[in-house]
Amino acid sequence: MWHLRSLVLGSLVGLKLVAAADNLEVNVPRNGKSTPNSKPKALTLPIKIINTYDTIRLSLGTPPQPVDLLFDTGSDALWVLDPSCAKNCRSAYNFTRSFYDPHASSTSLSANTSETVDYLGGTIVGNVWSDKLRIQNVSLPLPQRFISVNNSSWSSLAAGGFVGLSFKTNSPGRTSIYDTLFQPSILPDHRTGIYLGKTLSTEFNPNPTTNGVVTFGGSEENKYGTALKWANVIPSPMSSEYELWRVPVYGVMTTKNSVNGAVSKSLGVQAGTSAIFDTGATSISAPEAIIDALYKFLGLNYTAIQHGYRPLCSELLALNTSLTLTFDAINITLTTAELSTPGYTEDKYCWPPFIPWKSQNWLIGKNYLKSFYTVWDLGGWNVSVIGDAIPRIGFSYLKDEYRPNLSANP
Repeated sequence: MWHLRSLVLGSLVGLKLVAAADNLEVNVPRNGKSTPNSKPKALTLPIKIINTYDTIRLSLGTPPQPVDLLFDTGSDALWVLDPSCAKNCRSAYNFTRSFYDPHASSTSLSANTSETVDYLGGTIVGNVWSDKLRIQNVSLPLPQRFISVNNSSWSSLAAGGFVGLSFKTNSPGRTSIYDTLFQPSILPDHRTGIYLGKTLSTEFNPNPTTNGVVTFGGSEENKYGTALKWANVIPSPMSSEYELWRVPVYGVMTTKNSVNGAVSKSLGVQAGTSAIFDTGATSISAPEAIIDALYKFLGLNYTAIQHGYRPLCSELLALNTSLTLTFDAINITLTTAELSTPGYTEDKYCWPPFIPWKSQNWLIGKNYLKSFYTVWDLGGWNVSVIGDAIPRIGFSYLKDEYRPNLSANP
């Protein structure tokens, strides 16, 4: 989920888009390196789905206060609701969202500054604090800065806040988790592995139990169905800084298979086109200029979709069509059924794969990412500008037993 910032995306301007058990203190030697007795280990957190929002649980403060946060590769700040906002800010739900109270912690420290962050879903306002961060049973040695939100217009958000996983270059209030967690003394690698799980949430099943996980400092190779395909991340078009998980798009091709063979059609790609990968987004946003042809070549009628038509998921499973996107130097192919998601009016009907975007670029959300184990590699421990490292995203098709259920969930 992007927040608004001065950024040019092609022709688009201005859119940028638990509780700890026995606490293990990670000691950082003066030289910043791990000692033989404190070898870093990857930290794996289960995903909890709250009203269709994918969250992970972190704990802040002393004693630790657990908060369920949306993990978002499309933004960079860490923020949590304060008690008053969790109870009184605009909300679409009849439950109190998780929160953190700085006044209930003996280790909280005010930064005496405030921040306002505008997202596509709403605006949050709050004060910057720092406090102890605990992940699973690990207490990080450096205090974590974050925004304690006292005002939010984001009524549809069921989580207690965000943990931003895009690059820390311009993180509001210097509140990126990369500053504290991503250290060679704490994690064995500068990567994050994400598996979104086998069970999909829908409007009619918004809180399913999932086996999805987020792994900081490693990845779960046992879920790989294929070797990772890597695409290098490119910096902002406006500067030499890395801001989003953005990769170049060099090709868009549809394929229809039949008894007579395969028929492929290529759609035009403008120079400078990119795709932004965002776990905080659900849909796949495609360039408006190609949306009609894209649906037509995949066997669907966009005009009918505009007038409310939604196909049965079983119909999409029967379509023998696929989309191949060329990211950097790799080709990634998904079927039309894999690109679709159950849950329109009833779980037997599927949402169409794409929504139009007034841009030449693509925005890739969970409806695409759910079919892969993805690895988000910073390329180094202190990535901000070109030359520091080469960030990259890795994709592995999932083993059969880990693939999501594309029909209506039981």
